[in-house]
Amino acid sequence: MSKQLPFTPLYGREEETKIIYNLITKGISFKKPLSIYVCGKSGTGKTETLKLISDNLSQQYKKIKCIYVCCTGCQKGVDIYHEISWKLRKKKFSSSISLRKVEEYFSNEKYYILLILDEIDFLASKNQDTLYKIFEWPEKFKGTVGVVGIANTLDLTQRFLPKLKKGAIPSKIHFEPYVKDQLVAILSETLKSELNNVDEKNILYIASKVASKDGDVRSAISIAKKSLLDLEGENKQSKKKKHLSAVISTIQNIESSPVVRAKIPYQPKIILAIILKLLSLKKIKSLNEAIILAAFKKTQYLLKLPELGRHDLLNHLNILESQSLISTFKKKINLNVDIQTAKSIISDDALLGKIEKIDF
Repeated sequence: MSKQLPFTPLYGREEETKIIYNLITKGISFKKPLSIYVCGKSGTGKTETLKLISDNLSQQYKKIKCIYVCCTGCQKGVDIYHEISWKLRKKKFSSSISLRKVEEYFSNEKYYILLILDEIDFLASKNQDTLYKIFEWPEKFKGTVGVVGIANTLDLTQRFLPKLKKGAIPSKIHFEPYVKDQLVAILSETLKSELNNVDEKNILYIASKVASKDGDVRSAISIAKKSLLDLEGENKQSKKKKHLSAVISTIQNIESSPVVRAKIPYQPKIILAIILKLLSLKKIKSLNEAIILAAFKKTQYLLKLPELGRHDLLNHLNILESQSLISTFKKKINLNVDIQTAKSIISDDALLGKIEKIDF
């Protein structure tokens, strides 16, 4: 019998939250293997939902340790064992013994350990053996260890873990993109505490655009705040008109840009422009994912662009690599074409000019 939630879930994620919460509490109570795979596009509330659940479980159960690890910090597969060991014991062991030390801890632990591993698809590109080991823990340490993996990739378990034993196959919970009505409700609730009067037409326009694109609630909130909150101090009599104009302008400037109409999508072209700027800086000797993502975040803030997560960055870099514009070797990202060719491909002097002025 499913339990009612003892806390308020994210709007639009009530059903997913209830399923995950009931799976976890059932696994803890009946000491059954607990393995869950939470997947869905960026901005669908996966991580926030798990944080809400883990916070409640920590209050509800006396003998439980909820350990959250973001796997993007793991440069090698074995690094995940270091991170888990540090969270559990405040100790890190050498690579040769880290796995053994973690499993020894599991064997002797009296508390229930719930591992929440965010961006777990990052590990798939490092070492599939590590993924297998992690998802086998709930079966190996029944009643002691539960694993929840979070990722954007929908078919990670089928692609990277096809040989998992029957008892170790995780329950899959898919977070669908937010639809227009959900985005309207979320934006209205989010903005009402920051703006006294928000025209519902503006909210509806943003929600419709974002829902038709990818349903990313973070993108919707980002666009709304940038186009509406910046005008809070404007004259009240002209505010409504300017708000609507700003909303339309923010979105239409993106959609009508030559970058969008080109063969290479909008975001990868921005990434390519950022790479050109970074390569022109003497202080940067080589490029990697972290440097490019940090530069994009600054660009996103200054140019009022939708937010970009690491998984999205990897997708965009893959697009550029598939066009032979860049290449990756030993985690370093190299430009494969000359600067003039790259600028011609970007084909947006205004964008290049704006990024050139940014101080990275």
